[in-house]
Amino acid sequence: GAGPKQSNLYKNWFSLGALNKARIGFMTTQLATTARNTTNGYMRNYVYAMDNLGTGLANLGYGQVTKLRSIGNKELAAEAQRAINLGKAQMVTGAQSLYGKDLWMGTTSWETAALDKLFRDAKFGKSNLAKEIYREMGDIGELTGEEGGILFLARKANYLNTLSDNMFKRAVFSREVDKRLRAAGQKGGLKGFFKEAYLDPKMAKKSAGMFSRIDDKVIGQAMEEALSFTYQTGKFAGKSGYFNKGADFFIDAASKNILFSQAVPFPRYLVNQLIFAYEHIPILGMFDFGTGILKKQGDELPDYASRFGKTFGGLATLGAFFGIRNQFGDETTGPYDYYSPANPKKTFDAR
Repeated sequence: GAGPKQSNLYKNWFSLGALNKARIGFMTTQLATTARNTTNGYMRNYVYAMDNLGTGLANLGYGQVTKLRSIGNKELAAEAQRAINLGKAQMVTGAQSLYGKDLWMGTTSWETAALDKLFRDAKFGKSNLAKEIYREMGDIGELTGEEGGILFLARKANYLNTLSDNMFKRAVFSREVDKRLRAAGQKGGLKGFFKEAYLDPKMAKKSAGMFSRIDDKVIGQAMEEALSFTYQTGKFAGKSGYFNKGADFFIDAASKNILFSQAVPFPRYLVNQLIFAYEHIPILGMFDFGTGILKKQGDELPDYASRFGKTFGGLATLGAFFGIRNQFGDETTGPYDYYSPANPKKTFDAR
């Protein structure tokens, strides 16, 4: 028995792989890192709100035009109604994001708490997916959350960062499931689903497996959006296009090569950040020019309504920062320097 024990001791505490991952994990334990990531998450929440409002407007417009053209054509009429339902659901998601649903410093709506509890419960058959989304060190890669040794210490030291990270993922995951249920015709979205399936006395007796019936495609799309929001999307090898092949190679090389990871400790974060920046470039970001940078998992057809929504969000973001510069800066201030609202003669570093 001494051989395997010594082997596990080395693997968990002294191997280069464990030490390197732990090194990266400990890099995100600073309180300043948690504060920065939380601030960035709240800012992205409002970009996400604008994205959904823009996409909703595009789908509503497309649906209304298609409805006018659908006289005597049942298939076209169904397509028009689908676009209108989806547009309405996206507008609701945009509104939820504007008032910060599930992001009021730890408070969570009961339907989101219920979704989270059922999603993590092995009895409902989706707990493996829950482990994939709620990672304790999301930047590190595909860890199971059960590693021992020095990685265990790194995970526990990441408590605050994990708390912040999972708050945003839980909120976006819930909004995305709610959106897709509304678009499919579920009255009241996620809250309506739980009320009908579990709180209605007539339905409660036969509702035991209702959560399991939520389409895996709905869960998968919601997971991808939640991971994308927190810059943790992976599995680029499963998507077509030169960009995704390059992203997969870059992440794999930086994760496995210890020298490379010294320079690039968070490759997935960088790739996701690049995607976020590109898709929000007004107009240009609507086209991937065959590179695959805008590809979503399992999405082979371009969704131009979504791309329009991201342009809408990008324009809103640029407009906000132009407004800030106009109000609190001038030609004498540097790129990060702004005049303080409390003391107009004093500048501060916006970073």
